[in-house]
Amino acid sequence: MNNRGFSWLVGAIVLALIATACTYEMPTASVLVDEQGGSGGTGGANSSSSGPMGSQEDCLDGIDNDEDGAIDCADSDCIEGFTCEEVLPEGWTRVLVEYGVGEPPAEVPCASGDIPETLFTNPAGPAECDACECGPLEGTTCRPRSLVCFPNSSTCSGTNLSLTAEVAAAECTKPYLNDATTISCRVPGQPNVDQKGGCEPTVADFSNKYSWNGWVRACPDKTPQGGGCLVGSCIPKSTPGTSTCIRKDGPAACPDGWTTTEAYASALDDRGCSECTCTPQAQCTGGGYEFIDFDSCDMTGSPTVTILGSTCMDATNLPDSGTWSIMQILPDASGSCVAGGGAPVGTVVPENPITFCCK
Repeated sequence: MNNRGFSWLVGAIVLALIATACTYEMPTASVLVDEQGGSGGTGGANSSSSGPMGSQEDCLDGIDNDEDGAIDCADSDCIEGFTCEEVLPEGWTRVLVEYGVGEPPAEVPCASGDIPETLFTNPAGPAECDACECGPLEGTTCRPRSLVCFPNSSTCSGTNLSLTAEVAAAECTKPYLNDATTISCRVPGQPNVDQKGGCEPTVADFSNKYSWNGWVRACPDKTPQGGGCLVGSCIPKSTPGTSTCIRKDGPAACPDGWTTTEAYASALDDRGCSECTCTPQAQCTGGGYEFIDFDSCDMTGSPTVTILGSTCMDATNLPDSGTWSIMQILPDASGSCVAGGGAPVGTVVPENPITFCCK
C-alpha cells in the first residue's frame, strides 16, 4: 500500500472512534435508600450503627466489630445499654434480682432456664392480736339475805331472832317464832355474791401470720462479659424491675458504692398472743322475804308482807290463828366480765442469711 492509501485508512478509524464516544453513556455511582430514608444495611443485636466496614458493634464480645478503634463499653454505640462493672470480689457471684413486698408471686423460670432462688426480707413485726372478748356471765349465785325478826314487837325492838338459816334452806317454811303473838322483821345489809360465775373468752389469734414483709428472687447472670473497661467487665445495664447484683452466702459487707440487701432462706416464727381471759364482775340486787298468813305459802289468806330492806316491817297479823309461812325471794344476779390477755408474744428470728449488693 502506498502512503496515500495508508493515510486514508487512519483517518477512517479516527472518525469511527469519535462517533462511538459521542453515543456511549458513562456509569454513575448510586446509593440504596431504605424505606425510612436511611442508608442500607442491617443492625446487630447490641448496637445500632456501623463502622467503616459496615459491621455493627457487639458490646459483649471483646472485639472492635465496627473497626472504629473502641471495644465494647468504650464504644459510643454501647453507652446506652451497657456499663462497666468492677472486678467481681472473691466469693461473690453475679445474679439478676427482683424485689417485692408481701408474699412472692408464682415462680417463673429464669431466662437461662435455671430455677430462681426465692428469699425473704424484712421480718414481720409483733403479732397483731385481735381484741379479746367475753361471752355472757353465767353461773353467778347470790347469798340469801339475812332475816332478823323481833317476836312480840311491832317496831323491831327487843330481843331479835335470826331466821336466815331456817328460811333459806327451803322454798317455803314455817319457822318457830318463840310463841310470839305479833312480830316485826327487817333485812339488814346488802345482797352479796356467793359464786362469781364466769364468761367464755374468745380464742386469742392474730392476723399478720406471714413471717415476712418482702421478698427477693435471684437468677444466675450468665450474660457474656465484654471489654472496653479500665477495670472490670462490660455488662448490660439493669432493666426496669430487675437489678444486676452480686451475691454471697452469710452476712457480708458490700463493696463501696453498692447497696446492701440482706435476705434470708427461712425463719423461726414463734409469734402468738397470750391467752384471752375473762374476769367476772358479778353483783346481786334485791332479794328478801315474803311473809304469808297461811301455812305452805298459801296466798289466799290475808295480804302478804314483803320485807326487802333494812326498814322495819310490822307483821303483826302473821302468827294469828297459829298459821303462817315464810318464802325467800332470791336476789337477782347480774354483771359481765372484763376481758384480758391477747398480748403479742414471740418474734420472727431470721435464719440462713444471704447478702446481695446491688447498684
